[in-house]
Amino acid sequence: MFKTTIAALVLVLITATTTRAQTTWHVPGGQPTIQAGIDAAVTGDTVLVAAGTFHENLVIQGKEIALRSVGGAAKTTVDGDALGPVLVIGPGLGRALLISGFTFRDGRGPDVAGAGTTGLAGGIEVTGSSPTI
Repeated sequence: MFKTTIAALVLVLITATTTRAQTTWHVPGGQPTIQAGIDAAVTGDTVLVAAGTFHENLVIQGKEIALRSVGGAAKTTVDGDALGPVLVIGPGLGRALLISGFTFRDGRGPDVAGAGTTGLAGGIEVTGSSPTI
């Protein structure tokens, strides 16, 4: 019985030291930009964005996080400044990746055959993933 108790205690200690609490990353309070919040987050975390307009082009790869705004889409805008897609979501992510409460505007798709014009919209580019938007 003594060995069983020690084994159970060791298992509890190992589990306690390897689990991580979910973190909420506040933008701009704790992180200066939305992308900095995304970069700091790991799967299961939330990036919570204050109301306002943010001039960024965002990339999410390899982590299923929740990207949410405080004020909703009417008060929180990500403006891509026509530099590329406003949000790019890389491959291999499922429905646990949640994007909620944003207006994405002024994105730019890729040039068509080098003509200097875009043939695709530049809002959200999703490649091989199934996010919840």
